[in-house]
Amino acid sequence: MSQPLTPSLICACAGWNVPSLINEELLAQFPSLAQVQDEINFSKDSESALTHLARYAQFLTGVEIDSSFYRSHLPSTYARWRNSVPAEFRFSVKVPKAITHVLRLKNCDYELQKFILETSRLEEKLGCLLIQLPPSLPFDHGITHKFLC
Repeated sequence: MSQPLTPSLICACAGWNVPSLINEELLAQFPSLAQVQDEINFSKDSESALTHLARYAQFLTGVEIDSSFYRSHLPSTYARWRNSVPAEFRFSVKVPKAITHVLRLKNCDYELQKFILETSRLEEKLGCLLIQLPPSLPFDHGITHKFLC
């Protein structure tokens, strides 16, 4: 098995679904992916096969959890994710759509506290919370200040 890449800075993608096979055309364009393919093949043949997230974490140092925008996750799920990655790995978690698009940052204390409680299980591996706002939401200093403070 080849040695995992050692990233020198935070590198992340949205999601961690690593394909089980990298096609020849992609390998020709990005020769360094051969190491990823070797890791995938090793994981498939090993009794202790890695999860997609654990395999992803061998090559990148962070990931965006985009699914939290659409649905909540159990605190135990966040804890499992936390425990499956190296110490330096960080998660950025997207704030739920119910808070940003439905409630539009207003009267969302309950939803926000629930979300914070769930994501707190990431502990030291929580990098940041990502807030995606709808284009139709005009900037309002009062609403923004109350939400962020």
